[in-house]
Amino acid sequence: MKTRLIVSKMRYETLAVTVDVNHETERGLMRRAKQLSNEHAVYWDNWEGCIPAQVAIASKGDSWGYNSIISGQWCQPVNDWLDFS
Repeated sequence: MKTRLIVSKMRYETLAVTVDVNHETERGLMRRAKQLSNEHAVYWDNWEGCIPAQVAIASKGDSWGYNSIISGQWCQPVNDWLDFS
């Protein structure tokens, strides 16, 4: 199967991108989503450490907009962000 995910990282403003993921099971999809969250983590400072990126399953109803300070887009997904805890 192929699923489109939204990966959103933040520091001062969010930066969201879509990533197409190939997987065979739901567990495989979640494993890849967790990997993307860690791969796109943003280093904050010595107190916070790295902030993992947020990941969601993309949908046609997602809200997209443009950032005012940095280039790129932000996204508010209809399906909400995945919880890896």
